[in-house]
Amino acid sequence: HDLSVLHAPQNFRPWFRNYARIVIPRLARRAARVITVSETTRQDVMEHLGLPEERVVAVPNGVDGRYRQATSSRKDLPPRHVLSVGTLEPRKNLVRLFEAVRLLAERPATRDIVLVHAGGYGWLADDIVRAAHSPALRGRVRLLGYVTQEELASLYSQARLLAYPSLFEGFGLPVLEAMASGCPVVTSDRSSLPEVAGDAAVLVDPESVEAIAEGIRRVWEDDALAADLTVRGLARAQLFSWERTARLTADVYESVLQ
Repeated sequence: HDLSVLHAPQNFRPWFRNYARIVIPRLARRAARVITVSETTRQDVMEHLGLPEERVVAVPNGVDGRYRQATSSRKDLPPRHVLSVGTLEPRKNLVRLFEAVRLLAERPATRDIVLVHAGGYGWLADDIVRAAHSPALRGRVRLLGYVTQEELASLYSQARLLAYPSLFEGFGLPVLEAMASGCPVVTSDRSSLPEVAGDAAVLVDPESVEAIAEGIRRVWEDDALAADLTVRGLARAQLFSWERTARLTADVYESVLQ
């Protein structure tokens, strides 16, 4: 899926760092083919594991059909809010996202902003939870915890935008899910995220709180931009399906067996 453990080992448990350093390269070198979920990860595998390009094949993820047709909605959420999605872990860059929300809440045009986050606990989640409950945020961040796919589809359809400033992703499925749901996207200009988003998202520097805040502000305030991103996102999402993923995966297996 990705080699983020090699790029930011401090974000992973020690046992997995050792596994990635010792076991994964051995398995990859023994494999007839290595399938990755993006061209970005394909290039990463060739560079860091030393595999020839003919043995590494990119097969992109798809998007579940339920994200294209969500109808129900939660009544306990603000009528206008920003959504973020993902496990509570350092790689998701949530502390900077929370700080961006704090900056926006101090400005008159965005003083009513609220961030709703969906996702379970991960590695070092306690630090992120403390940041979310910081007095400086004054309740601007709501942590929903784990949600089902049906609930997540509803959340995408309700949100003003998805903010996904992750530091590193092998694919970034929430970006695709949001686009399929008609939800405008603000995401990182790093790793595979520009590859997945194409021209259908606002891209920001994930290491800059100000850049994240500005990306969110643009979509929050500009109805025309939000509508344009929705149209572009829906069209972009049509390029991805699990049927296509299955077909391309089968093609790789057949090429090995021939």
